[in-house]
Amino acid sequence: MKGGIEKRLLIHAGERSSVLYFLFFFMLVSAGMAIGRGSADALFLKRLGIEYLPVMYIIQSFLLAAVSLVYTAFADRIPAERFFRNLFSVLIVLILGSWFVIHTTDSSLIYPVYYLIYEVSSELLLVHAALYMNQNMTTLQAKRLAPLVYAGAQTGTIIGGLTLVIAAPVMGTQNLLLVWCGLLVAGSVVLYIRHKRHGASTHFRAPRKTHRLLHDCMTQIEQGLKYTWSSSLLRASSLTLFFMVIAFYVLCYSVNRVYTQTFESEESLTRFFGLLTAVTSMLALFMQLFITNRAIRHFGVRTINLLFPWTTLASLAALTVSFTLPAALVGSLNKDAFMPAFRNPVHSMFFNVLPDYMQGRIRAISVAVVLPLALLTGGLLLLLMQQLDNPVYFLVPGMLAAVLYLYSSKRMNKAYVSTLISTLKERLFLPNRQMYADLNGCSDEDMKEIMRGVMHADAEVSIAFAKVLAESFPDSATSIILERLAGEESAAADRYLKLLGTLDISSHTTALYKLAENGDAHLQASILQLLLDYADPDSITQAIQLLSSDNPRLRATAIHAALRYPDAAPGADNILTVWQSLLQDNLTTQLAALDLIPDLEARPAGDRQLLEPAYRNAFAKLLDDPSENTRIRALRGLQKWNTDSSADIHDALLHSLASEHPWVREAATRCLHLARDEQTTTLLLQAIGDANPRVRQAGIDSLKATTEQHEVLALDWIADNQGSLRAQQALLKSLLDSRLPKTVFAEIARSKSEEAQLLGEALSIMDMNPDGDNCHELLRITLREQLDQTIDLALLA
Repeated sequence: MKGGIEKRLLIHAGERSSVLYFLFFFMLVSAGMAIGRGSADALFLKRLGIEYLPVMYIIQSFLLAAVSLVYTAFADRIPAERFFRNLFSVLIVLILGSWFVIHTTDSSLIYPVYYLIYEVSSELLLVHAALYMNQNMTTLQAKRLAPLVYAGAQTGTIIGGLTLVIAAPVMGTQNLLLVWCGLLVAGSVVLYIRHKRHGASTHFRAPRKTHRLLHDCMTQIEQGLKYTWSSSLLRASSLTLFFMVIAFYVLCYSVNRVYTQTFESEESLTRFFGLLTAVTSMLALFMQLFITNRAIRHFGVRTINLLFPWTTLASLAALTVSFTLPAALVGSLNKDAFMPAFRNPVHSMFFNVLPDYMQGRIRAISVAVVLPLALLTGGLLLLLMQQLDNPVYFLVPGMLAAVLYLYSSKRMNKAYVSTLISTLKERLFLPNRQMYADLNGCSDEDMKEIMRGVMHADAEVSIAFAKVLAESFPDSATSIILERLAGEESAAADRYLKLLGTLDISSHTTALYKLAENGDAHLQASILQLLLDYADPDSITQAIQLLSSDNPRLRATAIHAALRYPDAAPGADNILTVWQSLLQDNLTTQLAALDLIPDLEARPAGDRQLLEPAYRNAFAKLLDDPSENTRIRALRGLQKWNTDSSADIHDALLHSLASEHPWVREAATRCLHLARDEQTTTLLLQAIGDANPRVRQAGIDSLKATTEQHEVLALDWIADNQGSLRAQQALLKSLLDSRLPKTVFAEIARSKSEEAQLLGEALSIMDMNPDGDNCHELLRITLREQLDQTIDLALLA
């Protein structure tokens, strides 16, 4: 029963506890935000007045711009859970302070302050929730589980709304601030317990150190403005966001004005806001679960992109005709149910067609520039129009903004396809070794093309061209690659450093040390490893001094230095003790210890007897971890393991070979030297026939690594029809560059042609009876597929 539910919800083995945690945590946060929203709106509208709401929009625009800059500068420099704890602590103090001021003074200034506290914190929590998930899930996990987690958050909003309905008459609106504080405290406790048990966010990587945080943030915004100017989709999407925000906040102002006039008491308005939040959230949740995806698949993303502009225009038109409660309810339904169900998912899809390197900068532009500017414009318009004391005067500008929103959305649709095609070209047409097999003596224009590729803003594109540069022009590649990686974050910089391993770095050690000073511990360890391999004397001394470092990867680097240069190291007992502690402490230290596996073979037999069982235990634990990233890193460490493995490791290897994730299968395939002899052939053929080309290549590489006469074995498998036709095709491609005589390939072509003839005859017999049942039709399709693949194999030979 439990397993069936998990399967329906796309929860994989080992993920249950994490999913339950995220559901409960986001439920608490969302319930608190719902209570904060209802109480902030009611207190502001009843105790200060609707006429001050446009002023709040204007102030909010400046606050949002400032807070966005600060958040962008600091958010990714600490683990997401630590930022959450700090944010919750600040919010608890501010909300308790607001509650105290409300109860002890008659100052009306506290209500706009509390309103702004909610508005700014809601924006921060919404943005940071996505970052928190990204730091604790892989990309595939996040895509698979995000709808479920956000459904939990929507459920929390419903619970918060119902709490307002029940608690407002009993406690009073001002005392609901304490309920929000209680939920923030509960969220902080849950957060603390979770990370006390599981450590820091799994995928958090501290970026490059810098003393110019705000300058870097402004640089991102400047780059975003340049991209926006150069892209038709970005120009249209920025205009769309600008007009959407103006129309949205005019709608918010209008419905709040109706509600303020309709509900006389503060408690009744709070109860109504709670009920409205619960109902609209239920509708949004229902549409997200059962309608949104089906509508997008049926009508297409561009058609659904026009839905919210039309409904917004219709809502404002309804209020213009009848400025009453029914029209206001339609407006609330539009902004609180249709927007999260249709507009937000479609907006994300439009962003996803942009190159990865551009997305972060464009989001910075949206939050720090476009959104505040639109808020400021909307606030000024409302401030001027409300002086006329007629709803039509401020609804007409809102309708005009909605019309322009609809027009710019149509412009977005036109730019969507062309941007998608250009992005796909950029991602797919990367250089490979065959394209640039021999570039020595190339023209200046070709060299400029390579340089443009190396300096490309997308790290994936840049690294692909940097590999070409390192292989073809090793003399000049080092300085160019160092110049390119200087501005990168640590994760990308680490990949560039691996390219320098085969290059001459003797004249660049100073630049490498400076890079290490500005990087995180992971990058420092990578640079020290590179310098140690180059036998740089300063790196030996510096590395050995890190035996007592708090960072496990730096300790592993120190152990490697001490083993490689024993004259500069302390006693061997101390090294062995530190090494054992890495294997016995926790998951993070065990992953760091995997880098030392190549050093294990040179150790005395007594040391190996102590360390090898500890490594086997560590592998069993790491391969059983629910994190896909951890399992991949463990499998990569296992690729270097050449001694006996346990039954647990073998079972985990088989499980990884059957994983749905190709990166896991690829890493596991490279560990097939550890498979049992009776299963090696089957597993190799399974990997070589995999649907993913990287897994197939890993299977070929494993075959070459585990078999001396791999060419003979490959020919036997092809001749005996062992493995799928895709596996045979991969085997044949691996033999094309060998020095086998042409008669071998001629024999394969003749044999496969005869097989194709037999399959054709069988298909002809099947075609003589076209009125067969479904089983015959399935057999006919299978035969046709087999025939086509066999002909392709014969032609390839």
